[in-house]
Amino acid sequence: MIYTGMYFNQYYTKTINDLSGRVRELESLVGNTDIAGPLNKPSGVAELLILNFGNSSVPVATKDIAYLYIRNEVSFVRTFDGKDFTSSSSLENLEATLDASAFFRINRQMIASIRAIGKFRSDASGKLILNVVPSFTDEVTVSKKKAAEFKQWIGSAARV
Repeated sequence: MIYTGMYFNQYYTKTINDLSGRVRELESLVGNTDIAGPLNKPSGVAELLILNFGNSSVPVATKDIAYLYIRNEVSFVRTFDGKDFTSSSSLENLEATLDASAFFRINRQMIASIRAIGKFRSDASGKLILNVVPSFTDEVTVSKKKAAEFKQWIGSAARV
């Protein structure tokens, strides 16, 4: 059992170091550009996330992300074309890097893009039930407590 734990520790440490090296390499490539492009905004808002697809790391533009969710303690990112990626970051860390005017923390399990919100309705208890695109297997709800904040967010985005 100890040897198995040591193996997994060594394997994941090597994997994380490899991925960190790739991220630093991509960041240096982006950082060496002389023009202020969409990938290196000074505001700290990410326009590109490095995500995992199988054994590969893939850059995905945030404009292509429909929603981010947690399943079995793993962060998943679903794009508008229905592809699922994984991320080693928590939803809290991902939320901090995303544009707050384009993404909203729906509940503890999900962050959604404003473009992914198909429609929403209130239930008898005051919670909001959302239809997201692409569709999600579970019911997506906004708590009664956050419903007003969600409506304000979606209303302010509609004015922009």
